[in-house]
Amino acid sequence: MIPEPPGASSGRFYVRGFPRRRPSGYPPSMLRGLLLFLFLGASSRPSAAGVPARMPKDTVKGRTLYEDHCWQCHGPEGRGDGPLSSFFADRPLDLRGRPEELWPSLVAVVQEGRGDMPAFAEVMDRRDSRRILEWLAALDGDALGRDERPTRGQEPAAGEADGEPGAPPDAAVPGKDEPDIPPDGSAPRPPRRDTRSTPDVSTKPAG
Repeated sequence: MIPEPPGASSGRFYVRGFPRRRPSGYPPSMLRGLLLFLFLGASSRPSAAGVPARMPKDTVKGRTLYEDHCWQCHGPEGRGDGPLSSFFADRPLDLRGRPEELWPSLVAVVQEGRGDMPAFAEVMDRRDSRRILEWLAALDGDALGRDERPTRGQEPAAGEADGEPGAPPDAAVPGKDEPDIPPDGSAPRPPRRDTRSTPDVSTKPAG
């Protein structure tokens, strides 16, 4: 015989329902954007231009964490232009070019959240949050190196290194090959030639 639940005789008994799920902490606008992002089948891994060829292990882990949790809002290179950025009233923070002395405050934002940005303390610790900033700093350094190197077709012209912008190495020196015109108007004399660098082979003894 199946026992009756407590309170059945009085017609009042309760059925325990399912436990309530803990709120995720993500704003509704972000959740809608995330669903749309997943529905469109966007790639879960961004392609950041100018990825450094060799990176320390901490930077590599920072890249993985950033690609797993951050790039959808902050963009592949941390510029705040991710595919979900348009769903926020305030554009996500541009994380590029942040000096290292500001990193502790940025780590606190990652851990505790701010505005539409949720807290990630349950996903990563403070050291992992700093690794993300190290990854973005690696992108900054590589971009700086690319900007300082001349691109193809923009190499300095010959002679610029010697303080003569655009002058080819064999450029004519004023007055070097020009004929000397006497002041009396007579026929010009032959041009002067600089023979200082020309060896005199006329007096060289034969073999």
